[in-house]
Parts: sequence; structure tokens; C-alpha cells
Amino acid sequence: MRLEDPPLDPDSPQARDWLARELEKGVYSDRRSVVERILDRLQDLLSSRSGPGGGLPPWATLLVVGLVVLALLVLIVLVLRRDRRVGRDDEQGAVLEEVGVGAQEYRRRARAHLSAGRNDEATLDAYRAIAVGADERTLLDGAPGRTADEIARLLGPVFPDHRDALETAARSFDRVRYGREHVGPDVAGSVLDLDARLSRTRPELPRETP
Repeated sequence: MRLEDPPLDPDSPQARDWLARELEKGVYSDRRSVVERILDRLQDLLSSRSGPGGGLPPWATLLVVGLVVLALLVLIVLVLRRDRRVGRDDEQGAVLEEVGVGAQEYRRRARAHLSAGRNDEATLDAYRAIAVGADERTLLDGAPGRTADEIARLLGPVFPDHRDALETAARSFDRVRYGREHVGPDVAGSVLDLDARLSRTRPELPRETP
């Protein structure tokens, strides 16, 4: 068809006939993956060059195919490593995801969740109550951006008698929030109880040197 030719204007039967002929072409029935097509194309290319009139000996053909397969494997490994690295980066997100919610509100939510049997949500809000409560008492700097592990590590010296309980509560938070695990009422209740004990405990602050 030349540019000066008039545009095609087939009737319905003729258009259906053209479409059927087009769909009969092999390119539309090829269900191989992209990688399979590339490998087959490469094999055809190398076969044509390694034949009687070609320029590559059989050993060179095998070498090239091996290098291509190795490159594909390296690419797959790099992609998998990147995905796992992204997953690890997301494992330790910030505990506090809302702005302006006080410790008392988190405690109320946690108790309501526990009463309703929502143990996972109760665990999360109970630990958030610990974080916000410490922030409200000026015991924790930068609470909104802290991870559960950081909060436990920073509050450990302030509440030395509850250091182990803080670390256990932090692990429970991460298991639920990032490990997608489920916990029972005993775990949620223990985190709520820890928050109550910390609220009643006098913190051990470092003494200022004269």
C-alpha cells in the first residue's frame, strides 16, 4: 500500500476474513515465555553459524550457550537478593504510625481489642502505649520514628527491672506487625500488663556529673 492509495474500507465479511488470516500466523499462537524464545532464537542463530558453512565450532557454540545461561542465573539471583533486602528493610518499621494519639487512647484501644478477642491488634496498641507513655514522660527521644527494638533498647536502662519484658514485648510486636504471626490473649495481656507496670515505676535516670 502506497501513501497515495485510498484508505482501506472493507465490508464486514472481508474484515472478518482478514482478521482470521492474520490470527492464523504463528506469532499469535506461540505460548513460550520470553526467556524460552530468546534461548530458541539463540540456538537457531548458533546452529546456523556452526554448520558446514558457519564460522563457530561446536565447542564454541556450547560455550556461548553456557555463558548466556550463566548470565540469566546471575540476573535471577540479583533480583531475589534485592527482593529479600527490601523485605528485611520493611521488617523494622516505626512503631507509631499515627500522629497525635496519646498513651491513654492506645491503652483504651488495646483493652477493647483484647475484650473482643482481637489479640493481634491488642498487642500492637499496648506496645504503642508503652512508646507514647515513655515519650509523654520525656523518657524517650524521637519516639515517632523508633522501631520496637530501639524502644526496648532505649527504655531498658531506664527500667532495668523490666528490661527482659521490654525485649519480649518488642519481639511480640514485630512478630505481629511484620512477621504476620498471630498471638494469643496471654501475649496481648502481658504487653498490657507491662505498660501498666511501667506507668507505676519510677524511672532510673542517669545522674548529671557536676
